Order: sequence, then structure tokens, then C-alpha cells
Amino acid sequence: MITLNECPIGNTLTHLPNQTLRIIDANLDRTTEGLRVLEDVARFVLDSSPLAARLKELRHRIHAAFPGLAVLLISARDSAGDVGRESVAVKEPAAGLIDTVTANARRVEQSLRVLEEVSRLPDTGFDGTVFEEARFAVYDIEKELISALSRRDKVARLAGLYSIVENEDELSIAFEQHSAAIQLNQGAASKRSFWRTAEDFRDYCDKSDTMFIVGECVDVAVAVKADGVALNVDSLPLPVARNLLGIDQVIGYFAGSLIEAVCAQESADFVLCSEYLRTEIQSGARVPVVTPGLRRNR
Repeated sequence: MITLNECPIGNTLTHLPNQTLRIIDANLDRTTEGLRVLEDVARFVLDSSPLAARLKELRHRIHAAFPGLAVLLISARDSAGDVGRESVAVKEPAAGLIDTVTANARRVEQSLRVLEEVSRLPDTGFDGTVFEEARFAVYDIEKELISALSRRDKVARLAGLYSIVENEDELSIAFEQHSAAIQLNQGAASKRSFWRTAEDFRDYCDKSDTMFIVGECVDVAVAVKADGVALNVDSLPLPVARNLLGIDQVIGYFAGSLIEAVCAQESADFVLCSEYLRTEIQSGARVPVVTPGLRRNR
């Protein structure tokens, strides 16, 4: 959680020209509006209490940086006379939530930079590090939001057949069955041979728009840019794997019990399990549950 410094403004802003006050007002509005959009994505789309709480706290602290100055800033506002109003009237449609998050994060970051620069003007009387700290916090949050949304979109594709293979013959069968996702396990192959096979399989899967998952080997998944990796109790710890993977690579965890599944879902994007555990694990898991060889319930 970012800790913002106290910002002792006092009444010094009353001596600033209206033009400067208008800059502060416009960028304060842009910052808090953009933060609210990001907060609602975290809250309602991703169901992420921690991210939503961080964004809410950040929004309130930015507002608190200007205590008791709402009337002064609003008095300086001149929306009708804003020469840049027409240039921002036409907005490009967003292709999806990732575009929405990116656009609003950029809006917040740029507005915070303006507030930071204005704070360096003579006689402003406030500490620009407040906005600098907030800007770097938004950089991190933007990355987390984009990562979560990217992985969420990939996991949504797992509603079809999930096949586990070790060789090209099994891969051909998986394609014939129109698998939504194919997991390649190392089996008895050497690591170098497995890496080469994984590169070939990734290309096959890309051409057929099939998700490609690497079994257990996080390094191979990173090297071949697979869609993700499937781990188990003997693999790297999930948080360690998450730090090694790309922000859009998913993690599946093969759980042998409901307890394992519940623990894994803090870091895993989906849970794999055998057919006889499917109903039990689905009853307690928040993340999608996948049984290899079966189509996941939508």
C-alpha cells in the first residue's frame, strides 16, 4: 500500500492566478475520474478486493491533497471557455476492457505528472512528491490490472476440451477432437528435446487458435511463449512461478483435494482435477475447474 506524504497547502493557492488553478482543477478531476474507472474494473470485473481497495485509497488521498479548496478550484473553472474542449469531444471506441484500463491509466498518469510539475511553480506551497508517488503507484496497478484481465480472457477459452499430450501422434488426436487447450508434458524427453517439441507445438496451436499449456516446466513455458503452465504440488511454488512468467501467461494447478484447490486459487488462474473430484472442487473453488478429457461446465 502506497503511503502518500502530507501536503501542507494552507491558503497559498488563493494567490495563484486563475489559469494555474484551472490547470489544477482539470487535472485533479481527470485523475480521480480515471482512478474511479480503474477501481470499478477491479471491483466489479475482477472481483479483486485488494486492488479495488488500493485504488480507492489512492483516489481519496489525491483529493485530500487539496483540503478545503474545492470552492476555490471550482470558482476558477471555465468549462465553456476551455479552448481544448472540442478537441477531446470525439473519443475512439474501446476494443475491450484492456483498452479501457490502458486509456484511463494513461489519463491518470499524465494528469498526475501535470500536478507534479505545477507543484514546482513558485509560491504553490505544496509537496509534489505526493503526485510523484501516486504516479508510480498507478504504473504498478496498471500492470496488475492488464495482467489479470489478459489471463481472465485466456481462461475463458478453457470451456472446451482440455487435452494432455506428450508426442505428435497424441497432438494430432487432440486437434481432431477440436481441443480448446492442449497441455504438453515432458514425459521421458530431455529438457532440450522438450523445449524443441514445445516450440513446434506452440506454432501448431497458434495456427489453430488453440491454447498451449506447458506441463510443469516454467522455464520452457517462458522460453516458447506458451499461453501458460500447469503445475502441481512438486513444481515450483505458485508465487515464484508467477514472478517468472509473462503478465499474460496463465497458471493451472493440478489439485488432489479441495483443500489444495482452495490454497492454489490465490495464485492460480484455474484448477485441474480428476473427474471424481470435479464436483467437490467446483463447490469450493472461485476459479474455473478443468478436468482433462472433459469439457468444462460454462
